[in-house]
Amino acid sequence: MVTDMITDYQRSLMEHTLGGPDPAKWYRNHFVADDGHKDLPDIRKLEKQGMMKAVKAPSFCSSGTLVFIVTEKGKDFLEKHNISNETLYKKIALGISVENGEKIISLSDPVKSYQKPIWKVDLSKDECLILAHALLRECGIRLP
Repeated sequence: MVTDMITDYQRSLMEHTLGGPDPAKWYRNHFVADDGHKDLPDIRKLEKQGMMKAVKAPSFCSSGTLVFIVTEKGKDFLEKHNISNETLYKKIALGISVENGEKIISLSDPVKSYQKPIWKVDLSKDECLILAHALLRECGIRLP
C-alpha cells in the first residue's frame, strides 16, 4: 500500500511543493533543488513511486538545477490522505517523528490518563505556530 511507503516528511515535501497541506489553497507546483540538496533522496523515492516527477528547469536557473513537480497521482494521494495541522501537531506532541513516522521517545508504561496542562499565556493561533516552528527547528525538525 502506498501510504505505508510515504513518510510524514515525504508528505510534507509534496505539500511544500504545492504551497501547503490544504488542497483548496494549493497555489504552486515546483520544488527546486540541486544534486547536493538534503531532500533529494526523499524526492527521488517519491519520483519512483510516481508521486513527483522531474521537469526541465527554467532557463534562468543555473546549470545542475533540478525542478520537481507533484504529479496528479501525488495530488490525489494528498487529497485522499489529507493530514490536518492538528493531527500533525498531535503526532509531534506524542513524540512521533515528523521525518520518519517512528516514535522518537518511548515510555515504559503507557500513559493511562492525561491532564491538559494549564497555560498562563494568551497566544494567538499564528503566534503558537511561530513558537512551535521555532521550538521544532531548535530540535532539528523541519516543517514546511
